[in-house]
Parts: sequence; C-alpha cells; structure tokens
Amino acid sequence: MKKNRTLIITSFLVLLFLYYLVINKRVKLVNNIYFNSGLLFNKVKICENYNLLLKKYLDNSFSAYLISDKGQIIAKHNENKLFSPASNLKLISTAYALDNYDIYDTLRTSIYKDKKNNYYLIGEGDPDLTLKDVDNLFSNLSIKNNVIFYLVEIPENFYWPIGWKISDKSYDYGAPITSLAIKSNINSNINVQFLRDYIYDFISLKYPDILFDVKIIDYQKINKQKLKLVKEIDSNNILSLITLSNAESHNFTAESLFKNASKTWGNNIYDYQIKWLKNKGLPVKNIEIY
Repeated sequence: MKKNRTLIITSFLVLLFLYYLVINKRVKLVNNIYFNSGLLFNKVKICENYNLLLKKYLDNSFSAYLISDKGQIIAKHNENKLFSPASNLKLISTAYALDNYDIYDTLRTSIYKDKKNNYYLIGEGDPDLTLKDVDNLFSNLSIKNNVIFYLVEIPENFYWPIGWKISDKSYDYGAPITSLAIKSNINSNINVQFLRDYIYDFISLKYPDILFDVKIIDYQKINKQKLKLVKEIDSNNILSLITLSNAESHNFTAESLFKNASKTWGNNIYDYQIKWLKNKGLPVKNIEIY
C-alpha cells in the first residue's frame, strides 16, 4: 500500500514538473512534443472578439494570424489565401536576434593578429561603420616589416540572399549584405576593394618605413580562436539596431543581426529561423523562409 502511494505521488510530481517545463518552454524536446501533438492538444482556440477586430480593420488584400504566447491560434483572417510577404519578415529575424543576444550587446569590428604578426580586420556587419572607424582601428599598431593586412570578408556569391532581383539591387535597401560594410554598403563604389585600397594608402602614410601588403581573404578560412585580439570598436547596442531595422525597414541591419545570431555569414540558409519558430510553439508546417 505504501509503495503504491509513493508511486502515485512520484508520478504526480513528474507530470507536474513536465507541465511546468511545457508551460515555461524550458526544454525544446518537450516543447516540440507538446506543440506538435495535434491528437492530444488543441492548438486553435479562436477568440471571436479578436476575429471581429481582424475582419473590421483588414480587407481582402490581407492575410493574418493572431497567435498567443502559448502558441495557440486565437484569430485568423483570409488564412487560406496566398500573398507575397511584406517586409514584416524582419520581425522574425530581429526577434531571433533578440532571443540570442542581450539588448546591450553590440556588433564588433576588430583587428586580430597571428603569430607571424600579420593583422586581420574582421567585422560583424555593423550598419554604421565608417572610414573614420577604420582609421581608428589601424592607428597606433605595433607594425613590423613584411606584414600582411587581411580583410576578412564573405564571398561575393553570398552578398545577397536568394530571391533579390537585379532591379532591387540598384536601391539602397538592396545593398549587399557583407561583414565589412561602410555605412551599410549604400554607396556601391565603397566596397571591399575600395576598402583595401583605402587601408593601403592609410598604412603607407601612417607607417612609411615598413614593407606590407593588403589582401582580401574568405571569411570561412579564418578561425578567430587562433588569433589574438588587438583592438575593436562597438556598434550601437542590439536594441538600437533592432529599432533601426524595424522602424526604418532597414534590410541590411535585419540580415546582419540574423547572420551574427545564427553564425551564418558563410551561407544564406534560414533553417535556424524555422527551427526557432517551431521551438517557440508556432505552427511552421509548409512554411519556407527566403
């Protein structure tokens, strides 16, 4: 009898603990089981008041879902009608970044050095980076002869996410997304080749007695763990960058935040966003993100 009572109490406590994990979304595996078990749990709990609000303020040119913080669909409008998504997909990228950063974190542009005293300029896509910032980074370095300065950048085939049209790329909002970008690459003439020449001229004037070269190297070929940090500058904080992205529909900042948060500067893959949405309890069946 005593054993049965202990078993019942233990089982109850285990179920209570699992319930706590599910409600608070503490374990991804449990969360996935909970929100993807359609036979056991009802994910749609329509609220008529919210439904009426959507129908009142949205006409047939809109399609929308309203989803609660528990992952339940509580209102929907034109849910079966397909549309081209608007720029509000930035909300997904910036929310993903916010979930992976503290709001006071920053993006850094840094100079590293290897054991041969060669230098590496490595960026994280600071949208406000200027040539003056570059000057500050390269000032007051302990430079010796025969040094190489490497600009670490992603290959050109990753400058734009898949789907960007040639016409879009001619506008500021369609500027290439690169890790070393002066003023978000809005000036097409100030690119990584320009930056290489600019740094070459700066070093020539600042350190006239040394032999050196400036080269561009693939981002994926560098392991920062094997390099020594020399100097760095910070961007505005993450909260400020998220505000820039969403208030001004700033494509470069949204993409830069996502690439840093997901560590995907070397590719244009967005599976991380879908997995993140799923782990948050949102329905992602048939969703693709480009």
